[in-house]
Amino acid sequence: MLAALIVVPFGRGSIAWFSSIAFLAIVILWRIGGCLRCSCPSCRSTRVNKSSFAALRLHTSLAIAVCSCRIFATLAPHPRVQ
Repeated sequence: MLAALIVVPFGRGSIAWFSSIAFLAIVILWRIGGCLRCSCPSCRSTRVNKSSFAALRLHTSLAIAVCSCRIFATLAPHPRVQ
C-alpha cells in the first residue's frame, strides 16, 4: 500500500527511488540483525531441535509455493468468454 501511495501520485520515476530506499532499509536491518545476534550470549546457548527446524522449513516451503502459484495464476492468460 505504501508503494502504491508513492507511485500513483508521482509516476513511474518514483519506483526507482522507492526500490532504492527499500534496498537501503534491507541492508540496514541486516546489519542490525547481525550486531544483535553477536551480542546476545543467551541466544547462542539455546539449541533448536531438528523437528522444529524441519517443521519451520516445511511451512516456509509451503508458503513460498502458495505465493508462487498465486503470482503465476494471476499472470496466466485467461480464456475469453463469448
